[in-house]
Amino acid sequence: MTRVAIVHPTTLLGKELREALGRRPDLGLEIRLLSAHEEEIGTVTEVAGSAAFVDRFDPDLLGDEAVVFFCGEIERDRPRVASLPPAPRAVRPSRGAGAGDGRIEVAGSEADAPTSGAVVSPHAAVVGLVHLLRALAPLGPREALVTAIQPASQFGEVGIEELFGETRGILAFSGERKHPVFGRQLAFNLLPAAEDDGVGLSGQVAAALGAMEPVCRVRLLQGSAFHGVALSVELRFSKPVAAREVASRLAADPAVETVRAAKRLGPIDAATSDRILVGEVRADAEGRVWLWAVLDNLTVGGVLNGIALAERRFGSAA
Repeated sequence: MTRVAIVHPTTLLGKELREALGRRPDLGLEIRLLSAHEEEIGTVTEVAGSAAFVDRFDPDLLGDEAVVFFCGEIERDRPRVASLPPAPRAVRPSRGAGAGDGRIEVAGSEADAPTSGAVVSPHAAVVGLVHLLRALAPLGPREALVTAIQPASQFGEVGIEELFGETRGILAFSGERKHPVFGRQLAFNLLPAAEDDGVGLSGQVAAALGAMEPVCRVRLLQGSAFHGVALSVELRFSKPVAAREVASRLAADPAVETVRAAKRLGPIDAATSDRILVGEVRADAEGRVWLWAVLDNLTVGGVLNGIALAERRFGSAA
């Protein structure tokens, strides 16, 4: 039986990961729950329908674990990843993890991560974009200009609680609230994402695609949805491509689902889905193709990619 550890299993990502692994009895996993946070250590939760105890994180006890998933804040988990013995492979679906934290990977290519060392499951917007661009590779995309809108849950429970508190306060006409997570009111609003440095997500897409074109430029915005990433993508090709060709390629990809109500698709429609939902695909007079897509940031854009990256390691440890 393959052993797996989930570090910080009661975060939003940790909860989603526990549920997703619980639905995969085919992997034959023994799952341990660990934490370095005093408020989490000693709590009782569940995995695959059975009670599970959250133990204290101790790197010296992880030599036999095939994979260690880190689901907490990346700033706090970096020294813990560095403390791991050589044997386990760390998978990091944590918010804020980047190229300096391991090899950035989106599952599904021949360049999937090796069976040791740390790999990073990138931002949910990157996961969605890489799947879409891989599916369109035979059409020769040259450039992708993207506006990505991330939800409050990208910041975990604190993001959801702040947005919920703002919304409730506004509807109840209560007093002004502080905004420690988003910097100002997010409810009923749209903001530039504070973490977007102009190249961060674009660099993650490039790292995951490797030598494959196109050049991808991403602008990240902070939306007021609780869950779900939205992607508005402008595609430029090396030769003229019809919108129906793009739609056909996307529909044939197992990671993608095209929807009938294309003009009414929103992030809420992607809740709990394990696929990227593509709405309207249209071409303009200058030969550019525009598409709209949404995905759940916790499932397909988060833990499901991390599990897929880990499966090769599971197999080698079986």
